Amino acid sequence: MIQPITDLHFFVALAFVPVLLATGLSDLREMRIPNRLSWIGVALFAATLPLLGFDEWAIRALAGLVTLAICFALFAMGWLGGGDAKILPVTILFVPLSHMELYMFSFSACMILGMVGIWGARRVFAHPEATWVSMKPGAAFPMGISIAASLPAVLAIAWVLSRG
Repeated sequence: MIQPITDLHFFVALAFVPVLLATGLSDLREMRIPNRLSWIGVALFAATLPLLGFDEWAIRALAGLVTLAICFALFAMGWLGGGDAKILPVTILFVPLSHMELYMFSFSACMILGMVGIWGARRVFAHPEATWVSMKPGAAFPMGISIAASLPAVLAIAWVLSRG
């Protein structure tokens, strides 16, 4: 069962959404996620310590570090882009532990929907001279769009369930 999200956890995560929107747009346009977005997220998370309290903050930091180690290994194997490997662990910092399972489901669903969406968009807009790199034929999948969509999806689901 999905637990309701507290207002505090909701607003802490919501503060990171603009960074995620910039992440998705950058990955679509340039197939690149600037390091500054990850650093902004880390700084924003550091600022939440007084709000979240040490226990919640520390468990999220640990989850982020574990995710970073996994992403680093995937990057080293060539299975994950560098920007994705940095922004995904930062995103995990904003997921309450009570909603981690929902986040994993949401991320998986956003990956599938993102792949289908990019496939469809490329069928219509793909062109060698496209200004958005993700729309060039043969471009890799811009996973930043799925990362960017996954946390807002969790927030929407948790918010609806906590209000209903």
